Amino acid sequence: QRMNENGDMLRVATTIRNDDDLRAIGTYIPANNPDGTPNQVISTILNGNTYLGRAYVVNDWYLTAYKPILDNSQNIIGMLYVGMKLEHLEERVRKAIINTKVGDSGYVFVLLGTGADQGQYIISKEGIRDGENIWNSVDASGEFFIRTLIAKALILEPEQLDTIRYLWQNPGEPNPRWKIARLSYYQPWDWVIGISAYEDELQVYTSVLDDGKNKMTGILGITGILLSILMGISGLLIANSITNPIRRMTKVVEIIAQGDLNQELNIHSKDEIGILAASFNQMTIQLRETVNALISSEESLKKAQQIAIIGNWEINFINDEITWSDEMYRIYEKIPLGTNISGKMIFKLIHPDDRDLVKNTHLYSRNQKAIIEIDYRLQFSNGRTKYLHERSETIFDSAGNAIKKIGTTQDVSAQKYIERKNLELVATLEGTLEATDNGILVVSHDSKIILTNHRFVQMLHIPETIIASHDNKKLLEFIKEQTIDPDKFVRIVKKINQDPNAELFDILALKDGRTFERASLPMILDGNVNGRVWSFREITERIKAESELKERQREHETLLMNLPGLAYRCKNDQYFTMEFVSDGCFALTGYEPAELINNKLVPYSDLVFFEDRDRIHKIINLAIKNKESFTLTYRLITRKGEIRWVWEQGTGVFSTKDNQFFLEGYITDITNLKLTEEALEKRIIALTKPLEDSGNVVFEELFNLSEIQKLQDDFAAATGVASIITHIDGSPITKPSHFCRLCRDIIRKTEKGLSNCYKSDAKIGNLNFTGPTIQPCLSGGLWDAGAAISVGGKHIANWLIGQIRDETQTIEKIRPYAQEINADEDQVIEAFLEVPSMSKEKFSQVSQALFTLASQLSSIAYQNVQQARFIAENKNTEEILRQNSERIEALLHLNQMTDANLQQVVDYALDKAVFLTHSKIGYLAFLNDDESVLSMVSWSSQSTIGNARSEKPSKLAVRDLGLLGESVRQRKAIIINDYDAPNLSKKGVPSDHVTISRYLSIPVFVGKQIVLVAGVGNKEKVYDENDIQQLTLLLEGMWRLIERIRSEEQLKHYSEHLQDEVDFRTSELQNANQELETFSYSVSHDLRSHLRAMSGFSRIILDESVDKLDNTNKTYLENIILASQQMNSLIDDLLELSHISHAEMEIESVNLSDLAHLIVDEYMKEHPNRDVHISIQEAIIVQGSKGLLKVALENLLTNALKYSSKKSRADIIFGSQQIEEKTIYFIRDNG
Repeated sequence: QRMNENGDMLRVATTIRNDDDLRAIGTYIPANNPDGTPNQVISTILNGNTYLGRAYVVNDWYLTAYKPILDNSQNIIGMLYVGMKLEHLEERVRKAIINTKVGDSGYVFVLLGTGADQGQYIISKEGIRDGENIWNSVDASGEFFIRTLIAKALILEPEQLDTIRYLWQNPGEPNPRWKIARLSYYQPWDWVIGISAYEDELQVYTSVLDDGKNKMTGILGITGILLSILMGISGLLIANSITNPIRRMTKVVEIIAQGDLNQELNIHSKDEIGILAASFNQMTIQLRETVNALISSEESLKKAQQIAIIGNWEINFINDEITWSDEMYRIYEKIPLGTNISGKMIFKLIHPDDRDLVKNTHLYSRNQKAIIEIDYRLQFSNGRTKYLHERSETIFDSAGNAIKKIGTTQDVSAQKYIERKNLELVATLEGTLEATDNGILVVSHDSKIILTNHRFVQMLHIPETIIASHDNKKLLEFIKEQTIDPDKFVRIVKKINQDPNAELFDILALKDGRTFERASLPMILDGNVNGRVWSFREITERIKAESELKERQREHETLLMNLPGLAYRCKNDQYFTMEFVSDGCFALTGYEPAELINNKLVPYSDLVFFEDRDRIHKIINLAIKNKESFTLTYRLITRKGEIRWVWEQGTGVFSTKDNQFFLEGYITDITNLKLTEEALEKRIIALTKPLEDSGNVVFEELFNLSEIQKLQDDFAAATGVASIITHIDGSPITKPSHFCRLCRDIIRKTEKGLSNCYKSDAKIGNLNFTGPTIQPCLSGGLWDAGAAISVGGKHIANWLIGQIRDETQTIEKIRPYAQEINADEDQVIEAFLEVPSMSKEKFSQVSQALFTLASQLSSIAYQNVQQARFIAENKNTEEILRQNSERIEALLHLNQMTDANLQQVVDYALDKAVFLTHSKIGYLAFLNDDESVLSMVSWSSQSTIGNARSEKPSKLAVRDLGLLGESVRQRKAIIINDYDAPNLSKKGVPSDHVTISRYLSIPVFVGKQIVLVAGVGNKEKVYDENDIQQLTLLLEGMWRLIERIRSEEQLKHYSEHLQDEVDFRTSELQNANQELETFSYSVSHDLRSHLRAMSGFSRIILDESVDKLDNTNKTYLENIILASQQMNSLIDDLLELSHISHAEMEIESVNLSDLAHLIVDEYMKEHPNRDVHISIQEAIIVQGSKGLLKVALENLLTNALKYSSKKSRADIIFGSQQIEEKTIYFIRDNG
């Protein structure tokens, strides 16, 4: 089952068992391997494909098949698995391969093709060397032939073969012999499979076949002669009674002598003739078996030659005949199989530069009693060259005369290619060795200097005499004297020499101040350590640079640690995956840097407030696209759930090291700044509200709370009373000042006590214009007082003081209240005694001072509101006057644009609309007659990145639009003054569009018809009804001008081009009629002739060969005839369509459902493997031309089938429905 968007899978049902022999249900299949690479199985499944191949399942390797599981929406929700353990499957294959023999000593082998164990024997000859790694094996010529063999195999396509030829000498053999290996690669198991055999064993097959043929001919001839003599002697001695059996025997012998070994003497007498016949029959059987064995051997030889690309041949010097095996024809390619070969044919294909060599070698070898070998080339007409290796031997008769030459020819092009590549590789390695900046030293196992490069000699100033001596001991002594610590140098060298397989990587410091990186690795050949390779690289400057870099990094880290914010580097992915985060992360987010890096605990994207995420992604991607830095303001959710405002500045950086694109930048907390801005904005809004709206005015919007808090704290400190400002319901606005422990820590900590406190605060703070309210607290009974703060007579807050006691408050009164609120009595009494005492007269004076301050605050608030209203009304009046003046001026200018075209008019009107409403961006769009499509005719250059105004209208369907189409759907103006707020009508803006903060859209009517939609946006202040009025009046005037321009243009166009239009249309009609007649002739003549021939010949074959055809071929012919008839019918329908303007159609009742079934059935015959689900509504009867309706329906259904072909299952529906008294016929598909 799929777990997440990454594609991680969970086994929910399985028969595979884990190490505890339990079903491995609940085990995890990751989308990525531990090294970070994609899991090949998951990648294949997520692409919608079936995975076939080798995979590690739970605890072992399996040969597997995984298939994706889809839901109804074709989403991948899981995968289905079947498989078999490789060890079970491989064991069967292994036995079959080990039991396969090729010739006398040939065998089949399997090697591992890739990975850490590349070159390891999976299956060896007779299984003896299974598991041994032969990657470093070399042949008799010292070549790493296994590496070459595997390299050639890995590039082979499935079922493709290749060949390698190499010298091999087993222990105890005097000389090496050539071997041939035929190769293939089975990728699912990573198996390199080969067949290996000696080349000379293949030649033995050739000799065996030749000797067999000669012996067979001799045996048959001698047998015929002996039988003839026997019959002659018998004829003299035996009477006429046995003449007939002898004649039959003679006839059979003659037939057998001609090569037909299937003959048998049907003589069963018990005399000598019968015995002779039985013996003869037995001899014939043995000869037949011998010949069949020879034929089988010859077939085996042919297969072996094909695998090894070796052909055999013979030149008969007696009759100058040349005989080739089949493989020789394949090697020479251009000579067809079975062609009688001549020397001229062969000579023509030999490369011109090699012809003399071949000719002279053949002349020379004719008199030599030894095997002659030669290499030469073939050159084909396309310039391609093939390399051949030839071995031959001349055969002499008893008199010493050369009678024939036999030989083999092998295609060694692949070997030559590898040899050439090896030579190039050696040259490259030698050049690399000298070009490298490293000093290289190679020493043998017996401490001899094998090789050095010039850089080694130069960097360590090695004398030429030491290099020439090849004495490594002298070299070590020379280097030791240059080192800072010679003893350490000696110890390391001794230690490394004691362990031939040891590896060394260290630093070597010299007395002259230079430093070297030193590395030493064993030199391994054929699995044995034969010496050691040393590498020296000077790193003096690098160490100096690293030291400086560390210092700069230290300075950088110190700066980042003390930076009040978060510096970062992240991927530009959906999670903003962090690669680096500075220590300021914790103070900003509450998370440690390590918890964000690589999304270890939480991705950074999850910290971004969800409503801000899409916006910041768009801004970043636009900035990257335009190669600009970006600046963001958004909200973060901290670990504690707090929301903080942050400011971020960053840029895109491409890393060549990782070949990835990263974002780097800085994020800082601006919560306090943002809160200040919001408070200021709220205060401005509150102050500009009319007085009749003062019911919506709140205390926090009228005053700076920090200043009020300071005033409250100073008052409490000066008078010695507790103080707090609350809403009219008693809930606090400010923080308590000078609260006593009884109220703060005990009474208000209980549910009932806190509730009583709020009720008391609300009552004591009631609006009273004559003085303060003084009374005991309804909660603890202490003395409290309060004064109301109001605006224009509207109560908005309470300023409360108190928490003092006099002689009237006693312990006896407070004790029952402690019980009532369920508080500890002792703690309540102890805290009560701590409450400060004050006389009633003194508390009354303090309360009067409070009332004075509260009244003063009320007065200030009222004056601010009055002043703000006055200012706002004046500004609003001035703005309306300005807008009216600008609008009238714009309308006057529009009416003067008599020579302007339509685009100039709308562009001018849009600029004025943006200007009038103090907007930053805007657009104009025309609406079609049915109000379904907007044509965008003009928009502000500032609305898109790059500031380019489009020259061509953009067609937009109203039903697909969000806020852009809302004024059409609601048929009224739309104002959005908080664009970031959630809105169901929003569908987003184009990726290159600027961010929208505010938006106004209006429709322009002509009668009841909407003809135009205009929109403006990003005004700094809110849009209001005045903006709607100004925009509407301006654009209504523009539309009247547009209608006048259009009318004038149409009238002018019609008057100037009416006659031209008539002439043009007449000419078009004539041409169309002529083309129609030509088309009709082509259809009726050219196409019909081919159809008649195709149908006629098919009918003749079907009629005359009905008894020779199987059912499948009969069906094919019947389909051809049926298709011809349908094509002929289609031609008639097309002709009818072409003459539709000249003749009436034949209208008839047509069953469209039957036609649809017929069309689909024909399609499925041609595509039987497609998964198609078709729903056809039955009994759809219409009136029309049956042929033309079939053409239309066939095109529609064929298109539906064609464009749904990429779906795993095609779903197609044909049906009808009633819409406004009309019948609509439809074809739907999921393509």
